[in-house]
Amino acid sequence: MIADAYLYRTICPTYTDSPSTHIIRRVFCLQVARTVPNAFQQRAMSTKSKSKLTSSPILSNHPSSLHALTPAKAALLRTHLTQWYLTSARPLPWRLPPIPYNSAPYPSYIHRMYCCLLSETMLQQTQVKTVLPYYKKWLQKFPTIQALAAANEEEVMAAWAGLGYYSRAKRLHQAAKHLLENFVEKEKEVPTSTEYWVKNVPGVGPYTAGAIVSIAFDVPAPLVDGNVQRVLSRLLAIHGDVSTPKSAGSTLVWETAGQLVAGEKHPGDLNQSLMELGATICTPVAPNCSKCPVRSECLAYGNLLRLKRKRKSVFGKVEICPGSIDVNQLPVEKPDLYIPSFYPFKPIKKAQREEIALVLVIVRGREENAVYLEKKAKGLLAGLYDFPTVLLDGSSGKADLETALNAHKETLNARTAGTTKHLFSHIRRTSHVLISDADDALDFIASLRKQNTSGKWVEKAHLEDVGVSELCLKNWRLAVGEEKESKTKPSKRK
Repeated sequence: MIADAYLYRTICPTYTDSPSTHIIRRVFCLQVARTVPNAFQQRAMSTKSKSKLTSSPILSNHPSSLHALTPAKAALLRTHLTQWYLTSARPLPWRLPPIPYNSAPYPSYIHRMYCCLLSETMLQQTQVKTVLPYYKKWLQKFPTIQALAAANEEEVMAAWAGLGYYSRAKRLHQAAKHLLENFVEKEKEVPTSTEYWVKNVPGVGPYTAGAIVSIAFDVPAPLVDGNVQRVLSRLLAIHGDVSTPKSAGSTLVWETAGQLVAGEKHPGDLNQSLMELGATICTPVAPNCSKCPVRSECLAYGNLLRLKRKRKSVFGKVEICPGSIDVNQLPVEKPDLYIPSFYPFKPIKKAQREEIALVLVIVRGREENAVYLEKKAKGLLAGLYDFPTVLLDGSSGKADLETALNAHKETLNARTAGTTKHLFSHIRRTSHVLISDADDALDFIASLRKQNTSGKWVEKAHLEDVGVSELCLKNWRLAVGEEKESKTKPSKRK
């Protein structure tokens, strides 16, 4: 009992919900408590309880085999998934028919590898519809891995500008150089082990390595992204943390993905079918279960059917302080949407940090046809050009700004354009944009930073050609009156 309680509390953190919703969450959470690997169970059983459990949870008594993927079920899933993928998948430009490893001419299979590396890098944290135009433009500018490796960093960052998460572009550039120098120039076979890719190729983690090895080289290797996590957690009814690396839920999902791909003739198709299913049908909210090719094998969907047909507990006999849960009392208006959508467990995200920044748009010439930009050496926008920017430290930062403005007000000749709000992955930035055509505007920035600044003048017509961020363009549009001042929700574009 102590071990079961330990598993419950470890895998399924407590939510701060209304009492009725909290009971439902706990009931779902309790199901996963016996699904973890044996080693984790043994560790839990050897751990003594250090505090008395106030909720006294009693677990649903079902075998761990409920969440196991049997060989027969794995074979059935492979068949249904690949058949559906081959007939229903979206025609995306980076999806090519599978070719057995090394059966294609060397330049051809190197190009497949390059396209796969490019698409998977772009798709990290970015939607397909956003990536599509960038992918096509990128291949026009850098059609081969040799062309990318030969480019300078400024060209690479300019091509990536607006796509966000700019460190990806740097690592992609470094990866191209590594692969060219170690394999392509020597016409050596590129390693097909995920271990090599993760350890040696810049910017490649377990997911990207699995994608490249399986899709480009047709070698069995699992991959798990957010879509695959969601699909497998619903197939196996895992309401545990499947997103934190090395957690019990994540380990189980990776093992299941490995079981599926191990017996597949074309592993790239199988892996892409899981991702495609999660992106188009098994969506986070309102999944379209009626069109799912594997709903007959899905435990989340099975729970839904039991709820609708029998109107009794889908969890077995579960007692919570005291008594059992009656599904007729569950606040579920649309069980078709609610039950599958409950998987996977969603960890509470950390609050985003708030930043306040001063942005100075400095223009030059009678026609104001040039602007001053400086290259960021570090931080979120490292490698990109931006207007001189100073981060302000709360109230003290605002005071410093007022002091500097008063000291330069006669010569600065600055006018206020307004404010913009921008959302990075973990930061909300509010930018106060000023416009100045004065010669001492740079001195004003230097006084705020307490150090000199360096940059270059760029003609306005070529602003997007030098590699600037979406935030820089947003501030520029505000300065020239092409964008309204931000007063509501910030943009999600990076």
